[in-house]
Amino acid sequence: MGQWISASGVTCLTIALLLSPGIWAGLTNVNPSTNQAIPSAYDGHSTGPGKLSGLLVDSALLNYLHENTKGNKYLMAVPSSMQGADYVLATSRPVLYIDGFSSAGQVVSSDQLGEMVSAGELRNIYWGAGFTGGLKGTRGVSDWVKSSCKVVPGFETQTYLSSVPDGTVNEVGSNVPGTFGYLLPMSLYDCKS
Repeated sequence: MGQWISASGVTCLTIALLLSPGIWAGLTNVNPSTNQAIPSAYDGHSTGPGKLSGLLVDSALLNYLHENTKGNKYLMAVPSSMQGADYVLATSRPVLYIDGFSSAGQVVSSDQLGEMVSAGELRNIYWGAGFTGGLKGTRGVSDWVKSSCKVVPGFETQTYLSSVPDGTVNEVGSNVPGTFGYLLPMSLYDCKS
């Protein structure tokens, strides 16, 4: 009888130790953080499953990319994760980052981009005129994009250069919580041969 009580006590203690953190972890998974820059555990506010609250994506651009990149490996190429992270979260599709984190180093060259386009892995590049020398090593990419690709009309957006992640906004001077820096005009380029 004493062993049964001892085993029951250990079982109840184990359940008590795991129950609260288990419920909290489950609620965190069902109600994702609304701030992707600083994710946090469940805070008592329900966002509901599958909601991508706080994402800054241009819905017209996203719809266009869905329709026109079905056979491509990448949804698009972007200067850095600051412009592409929200699109990855919104679609679960890979986005190619041309420049490294905080412009730490170029990930792909203009020659590599040309090879990816030729191989059918990449079609669209989301790029801005201000990247001609603003990011390390991107002058060659800017020159290649301008000479090899065509602007897709109607998909001009703005992006911040100095916050994470910021996605895209449609109006100049939009106040996006948690962002700072200056807005840079961006355009979608179609590089399909």
